[in-house]
Amino acid sequence: MIFSRFFKTARPRQFNYQTRYYDAEREDLEIRVKAARQASNNPEVAERQVRLSYEFTSMRSRMHSPRKREISRSRLRFILILLVIAYFCYRVLMKW
Repeated sequence: MIFSRFFKTARPRQFNYQTRYYDAEREDLEIRVKAARQASNNPEVAERQVRLSYEFTSMRSRMHSPRKREISRSRLRFILILLVIAYFCYRVLMKW
């Protein structure tokens, strides 16, 4: 009995946690579609206009996102470091 407990490994606890996903952009889109449907006579046209404006604004924000600027700065820094290392290697090899 004592030895059987000694060799057993502890099992992790299990929880029944149901995750919920909340998409703020989608929620905002649904609110704007409802408002456009109420303001317009033809709901299909209003929905299309709202979706197009939403896609255009989200595309613009993706194009000018801080992450893209960070990546381009990182690439520029990497190229600059490579050029400095290449210059010093060239200077060292030319002395011999």
